[in-house]
Order: sequence, then C-alpha cells, then structure tokens
Amino acid sequence: MSSSNDLSSVLDKNQSTIFNEIKGLKFSPLTYERYNELLEKYTISNYPSSHLLILKEQTRTLNDKNLSKVISSIKNYHENISPSMKKSLEPVFLETLQSVERFCQRQCSLLDKLTDLVHLLLSEVPDGVLSPYHALLAHILFAKKEYEHGKILYFTKYHKVQQPMNSFTLQLFLYYSGCIALYNRDLQEAYFLFDQCITTPSKEITPQCVAAWKKEALLCLIINYSLYPVSKQFNYFIDLYQPLLVYKQIQENFINGPEKVKFIIEAFSSILKQDGNLGLAKQVVVSYIYSGINKVSKAFNSISVEALARRIHYDKNLLRVGLNKLIKKGLINASFDGDIIVFEEVKVKDKGLVELLFQLKECEQIYEEMKHHLTIREEEQMNKKGSIN
Repeated sequence: MSSSNDLSSVLDKNQSTIFNEIKGLKFSPLTYERYNELLEKYTISNYPSSHLLILKEQTRTLNDKNLSKVISSIKNYHENISPSMKKSLEPVFLETLQSVERFCQRQCSLLDKLTDLVHLLLSEVPDGVLSPYHALLAHILFAKKEYEHGKILYFTKYHKVQQPMNSFTLQLFLYYSGCIALYNRDLQEAYFLFDQCITTPSKEITPQCVAAWKKEALLCLIINYSLYPVSKQFNYFIDLYQPLLVYKQIQENFINGPEKVKFIIEAFSSILKQDGNLGLAKQVVVSYIYSGINKVSKAFNSISVEALARRIHYDKNLLRVGLNKLIKKGLINASFDGDIIVFEEVKVKDKGLVELLFQLKECEQIYEEMKHHLTIREEEQMNKKGSIN
C-alpha cells in the first residue's frame, strides 16, 4: 500500500486521467457516478487500498440523496475486507467515516443513517477497550440529544485504548462524553471528563480542549468554589485568546460576590450563549449564593430574620419569602421558630445545584430578592465579630 492518501498515487495512468477530470467536478451528480466507475474497476478483493481511497474521495460528493448509498458502500467494504488488510487500512477507513459524520452533523436527521454503522463497528470492539468509534458515537449521541443512551460511554471502565486512537480523537471522546454527562446532571463525571480532555498530551491546543476548558472553568466554581488550575502554557493561551477572556473574568471576580459575576454574565451573554454555556454561567451565580448561605448556617445555628435582614440591609419580609423558597425546594436545611431561622448543617449536593439549570427563572427570582449582600466576605466578617443578638 502506498503511504500517500492521494488517489493519483495508486491509480494507473488511464484511471489517473479520469481521476484528475472528476476531481474538478465537485458536488456534481456526475462526479459521484464517475467515482462509482472507479470503484467497479478497483474491486475490494483485488485492490483493497485503492478501493478505500476512492471511497474516501467520493465523500466529497456527499448530498442528501446519495448519503445512504455511500454509507452502504462503506459498510460493504468493511464486511468484505480481509482482517489483515482491515487493520492496516483502519486509519484511512476512519478518515472516510469521519468525513461522512461531519456531513451528517449538518442535520441531526441524517445521523440516523450513520448510527447503525457505528454500532456495527463498536460491536466488534472488545469490552473495556476504548476505540475511535466511541468518539464518533459520543458526537452522534450528543448531537441527537440522546443523553440517557450516552451514559454507557462514561460509566464504562476502560482498560485499554485501541489504535488508531490519537490524542485528537481521544479529546473528542472526552469532550462530548463530558457534555453528555453534564446534560445528565452527572457533575462529577463531567468535571472529570473535561479535565482529562484538557490535560491529554497534545502537540497543539485543540478546539475541543478550548471548549472543555470553558465548561470546566465554570464547573470548578460551581462544585469547588475555586479557580480551575491550568498549565503555564494554557494560561498564556487564555490571556491571548479573546473568546476565553469572559471566562477568565468570571473566575477572577468570583470572590467579589455575585453582583459582579452577574454583571459580567449579562454583558457577555451573547458569547456565553453562542458557546452553549449561558445556563452554566448563571449557575455559578446561584451556586455562589448557596455557598454563602451554607457559610451563614455554619456561623450561626440560629438567627432572627430581623437581625439577618438588618445585617444584609434587606427587607425582612422579602427575606423570609426568599428563604422559604429555598427551604421548600430542599436547597437549604432550615426551619422557622417564630421569627428565628434555625439552620441545620447540611452539605448541598452537586445534583441539587445542577438541577437549577432547569429552573433558572425561579433561581434568578430568588437571586434578585436576595442579591444585595449575601456574600461570603460579609459572612466571614460576621463570624469574626461574634454572634448577633
């Protein structure tokens, strides 16, 4: 087999002339048919390398009408190639499949035609082995919003990686599996997958690595109330790459209270929305408030609503309404004894926090009612000054 993926290197002189002719007929129905002529001449049994390279070139002519035929041709090739050739030609086969997958991503309805083939390929992969086809499946399930089906991708314990799984493909798997975990409200799993995507050794900073960092920067604030640590190389890249600056600003201003963070989110809402991270960014604000309430509950076993309202410069009746909402939703563990609010120590669960991704309107209402002074800094100062009468 030639080391080059250029068809002209594997075709004879006459066919090379035909190839040069049809290569200029991009997206023409005639182009697709001329590739079929080449496929008939260079059969799978006699010319497995040439046949696959022609298939790969034929994906340039994909359209809605011939998609099913191209997928059938790829499936037929896979089923009829000898096992020894299958292994040596797998990198080119994967490139061919990825070309089809990229075309299908334009319309989710087209992905159904590819899904069966990907499942067939995965059925031949031993259990516990991570393959490049897992990355394709992760991207497909995420695009089709089949998040529940995607759980198997990140709950499976992998003990081996199958070639030709390079760092780029591995990062694709980790990123899209992380996105699926996030939509399944499995925060810790999403955090782990995005972290692995960012830290996977790579010669360059890939698009999926950048996308993973955007989500991880927000998740770290939600889960750990701290900045996500990155390497010096990546930190230098963050400072230079304009689309990442909004996430850096959110991180740096987190300690300054929810007011500042909320202002940044509103100012850059279009960028966050375009990234698909607006809801996650708003969750940072809500998570901050919960963190503050937890610190208050640890500083004071009980406190009068009037004293708390006076301390945070807020109307006591509105404060009571806001606290009642949080208690009813089970987001804080407290009860009222007359005009006294009694806190019971409880750790807010990750799933309780991410649940708010689907309740943002109510969360924002709660935030608006309590936004003025529930900040961690003030709560720490309250703790130092002693109890309030």
